[in-house]
Formats: sequence, structure tokens, C-alpha cells
Amino acid sequence: FDWDLSGMNMLGYMFDGTAITTFTLNRTYKKEGLMYMNRMFANCKELTSVTMNVDTSGAGKYQNPEIADKETWITAQTKEMFSGCEKLVNLNLSGDLSNLYNVQKMFNGCKSLEASEFKRAFSTWQWHVHNMQNNNIFESYNFAKDLQNVVLVDANGNRFIRKDNTIVNAP
Repeated sequence: FDWDLSGMNMLGYMFDGTAITTFTLNRTYKKEGLMYMNRMFANCKELTSVTMNVDTSGAGKYQNPEIADKETWITAQTKEMFSGCEKLVNLNLSGDLSNLYNVQKMFNGCKSLEASEFKRAFSTWQWHVHNMQNNNIFESYNFAKDLQNVVLVDANGNRFIRKDNTIVNAP
């Protein structure tokens, strides 16, 4: 199925708890302002493979009355995006993920997503550790311990490491 999410801002809970086994998005998902993907695939117990390209690059304007005229980063909220996806083994989530925000427990309960697959997926990301919050991306991720002292290299060749539950620049 060729998904077209171009008109959607809110993808949170979209497939939560469904029996979906694979998801492929052939078109790059990019919005201006906030891309809400919290719990998009949460509790999809049969999900084994996700393929999607996300682009958070550039600037946009929030649809928030308090800061409507303020130029802000495009951000993607991915809190618990794959939480409970026990059978997820292929993570083809690629693109410019430089402005992820609220990524807590993004991979919580991914019992089958091995550290080597996370490292491979990370190599397709464009990643930055500036002012966006990437805190706790590894919180409750089963194989996070296997990423200790492993250098993660993004699509631009930048080097990062895991520090506690976050991703930081490698020394």
C-alpha cells in the first residue's frame, strides 16, 4: 500500500494496538512545525518491519497562539513511538532526524530490535545534538546496554556515543 501522509500533522496513536505486521512509507514525511508521532506504532505486537523517511530539517512556525509569530525548529515528537513492538527487527527509519523532541521510551519493549540493527539504522539518520531534547531515547530499550562504548556514525559521518540514556557527540 502506498501511504500518503502529506496532509496529516498528527500521526500519534495511528496504529496503536493494531495487528499491522509491516509499514512502508515510500514518500518522505515532512511538515512545517510539529510532527506528532507519539505512540504511532505502540503495542503493535506483530510489527516486524518499519520503513519510512522523516525530514525534520529547516524551520517552521508552531501553530501555538502564544508563539505563533516566532520562528521555531520543525520538530518530531516520537515518545513511545515503537513502545511494545516486541517483534520489531527491521528499523528502516531514515532521513533528517536532527530535530527529534520528546523521544522518551521510543524503543521501550522492543525485545527483538538488536543493537546492531539500531546502529545500522542510525547510520541512515542525519543527527544533531543541539538544543532539541533527545533525552532518554534508550530508556527501557532492551539492547541499550549493547550500545555502551559503541560509536554511532550518522549519514553525514558525524560520530556519537550513548551516554546513559542519551546520544551525545563522541570525544
